[in-house]
Amino acid sequence: MGSSLGGLVSFYAAFKYPETFSKIGVFSPSFWFSEKIYDLVENSELPKDQNFYFLGGTKESADLVSEIQKMHELLLKKGISSKNIKMKFVKGGEHNEELWRSNFEEAYLWLMTKK
Repeated sequence: MGSSLGGLVSFYAAFKYPETFSKIGVFSPSFWFSEKIYDLVENSELPKDQNFYFLGGTKESADLVSEIQKMHELLLKKGISSKNIKMKFVKGGEHNEELWRSNFEEAYLWLMTKK
């Protein structure tokens, strides 16, 4: 689980080491950092039982919500079930530790219920 660039790294780890990371918390991911992350998803095989919890705030950036939605669609196309992906967008949420801290427990508990 990570936030911002840490969210990007956590997401990347799911693809690089899927045998180790099957429950991934992706908070305010910096998908904007490199378009290659979308290419990685398109060109990778991933176990269908991977679980992703995405969190974003609506006041983080102009593109954060659409970037997470784009990644969600890619994961679905790769065969990840919608029941294994949760997206939460906090109205008015900003790119900061308050957003991440106040949503950590919910994300953790959701991920821990997944097999």
